[in-house]
Amino acid sequence: MDPAFASHPPPPPPRELLERTRRDVLARVLAPHRAFLEANGVALDALAATPQDDLSLVSAVYALLASDAAEPPAALLEMLAALAGVACDAGHERLRMLDKDKRLPQGRLGHETLAAIAMLDFPALFGEVKLAAKRPSATALVEFPAKANKGLPVDPTRWASLGRAMATLFAARGRPDHCEPLVTRGARETVIDFVFGRLPQTSERLTESNARTQSTDVMTQRTQALFVHATGDLHVAGYEFVREGIRRLMGEHLFDDADHFQRCDLYSLDAIEEDLASTIAADVERGVIAIELREIYLRRADGVLSTYAHGTCLMLSSVADEVREALGAGAKAEHVKLAVRLADRKRFVRVEITPPRRLDVPRGDETVLGLVRDLLVRRRLLRDAPRTSMVVPRMEDGASEATALAAGAAT
Repeated sequence: MDPAFASHPPPPPPRELLERTRRDVLARVLAPHRAFLEANGVALDALAATPQDDLSLVSAVYALLASDAAEPPAALLEMLAALAGVACDAGHERLRMLDKDKRLPQGRLGHETLAAIAMLDFPALFGEVKLAAKRPSATALVEFPAKANKGLPVDPTRWASLGRAMATLFAARGRPDHCEPLVTRGARETVIDFVFGRLPQTSERLTESNARTQSTDVMTQRTQALFVHATGDLHVAGYEFVREGIRRLMGEHLFDDADHFQRCDLYSLDAIEEDLASTIAADVERGVIAIELREIYLRRADGVLSTYAHGTCLMLSSVADEVREALGAGAKAEHVKLAVRLADRKRFVRVEITPPRRLDVPRGDETVLGLVRDLLVRRRLLRDAPRTSMVVPRMEDGASEATALAAGAAT
């Protein structure tokens, strides 16, 4: 097999999976890997006894799983990835439907705890649900290239300042004056989970005795940013105002330049408009077996937006000629979804592009992500960002840096 397609362990699980699983159950989930965890300073007995609102040991576990220094066992990451796939609405409902004998605990349990108990105590049931309940990951990220490749600061005061500035941004929009940047350095990128409050909302719920009651609550919300070590670039998910706030405030408070992360036009669909056939042509020598156009949004000269979507390639469907005619008449492409078949991969890789900065592609396999980005550059769908200079960042010890970053986030 080509070394470019060598297998890689899954990424660390969602932080919320660890935070929301009942602590004694989480300790049982991690127990098969006790030696690894305790060798790296995480005592499972202490974790099991931790109050649910105490996130100190959970944060330590997450930092360890995301660390490039500790090298978590692949089996541990794969187990947690399977658990995350079932710990969702669809998985919860499916578990209850298939548990006809009511062997699972019948009390009020969240998605994460119920899925973990099923995995631990009823593996056959869990396996049946695992096939049907897959949680879609948040893969649509907007890219902001850095002016220069600088290492991400570790100074806790900078991270505390960023948290306060983000909290002020949310407060100005009627949300709570609160934001926690939870920072974890991985092998290839640093993940920043911004935790903040939703707008207050009144809801009606049922008590344990099935009485109706109302309350006005503020639920938490999260969005994620990824800082890529190799380039110093920032990738951000979330609402437009959140993305722009993170771009500007991370630059201002971490790099002393609000425009350190640039609003550049990275993605272009000009090549699609000029020569669709060549842009989606296969390139077997480079490992691209097939490219299918599954979706395209076209803005016609009269301003009308036409959208086309198909389960397979649009250019083999009944609307193929209509798409060609629209492009030939000068329609502008505003969004495309491609399905790319790579050598030695059984499934197509979904690639969605919305200019100027939005790319949606599964990020679990860094090798595939790199191959897709290389393909986009060669097909003129991805442009190089302007750089003022290239400074190789100083790489500190992964574990100590993760600890310092976590301390900054908690400040």
